[in-house]
Amino acid sequence: MNNGYTKVSNWIIEARHFSIYEKMVLIVILKHQMNKSESWPTQQRISVQASCSLSQVKRAIKSLILSKVLFIKKNEFGRNNIYVIVL
Repeated sequence: MNNGYTKVSNWIIEARHFSIYEKMVLIVILKHQMNKSESWPTQQRISVQASCSLSQVKRAIKSLILSKVLFIKKNEFGRNNIYVIVL
């Protein structure tokens, strides 16, 4: 994120194999990274910011993990998932 804007890679926009929900989930996770290698928004926050249901977020995350674009690391304190996007 830079001055209130999130840079979105063209491959996310142009990827035909991702649904609009998968793209929005990726964009929201990127927004939360703010030039870091990982982020930890809650799925509820992703749902609100991506304008889709919580169940749609869960399906999108599962699909992105299967596509090996997104990885989840467990938080050592057992709270939110830590998301890592592989570009």
